[in-house]
Amino acid sequence: MKCRSWHCIYLTFDCADSYIFDHCTSIVRRLNLLNITVTQLAKSINTVLTLAYRDIYAEGPDDDVGQLQLLTSPLAANAEVLQLYTGGLIPVELAMPSVLHSIGASKDVIDRVVDEAMQKKKDEEASLKEKESLESEERKLAMDERKNNMEIANKQASQASATNPVAS
Repeated sequence: MKCRSWHCIYLTFDCADSYIFDHCTSIVRRLNLLNITVTQLAKSINTVLTLAYRDIYAEGPDDDVGQLQLLTSPLAANAEVLQLYTGGLIPVELAMPSVLHSIGASKDVIDRVVDEAMQKKKDEEASLKEKESLESEERKLAMDERKNNMEIANKQASQASATNPVAS
């Protein structure tokens, strides 16, 4: 017996949606587990490479020759970073390095682009402050002009009433 009512069709679609949602949730969990694993692996590699680098290039036990650092950023997180940035929740200096690193940009390129973005942001803020200052000055001048016009009109009205007394 086949059910042809809207209720049965709705239940079929509802079950399909539930299956798709559960499947997507499973994929997201696996992706998160992979990202965590890669991050932990990168930390271990950082430690090993730093120790090897110090053994090769350090001239003494107190000689600090730096530390190597692998940067990991999951490519799937770019959409989330973009949403956080456009929502105003994170600044450009946090969002841009994450996205640029995930597409393979070098540290020098990332630093240069972040500096350019920060300079652009400072320039925009300075121009906005200048614009606000000019608008404030214009409002002040317009207010002064209105006061002067009112004073002139009051003087003219008082002079007119003094020269032309009204007959009672």
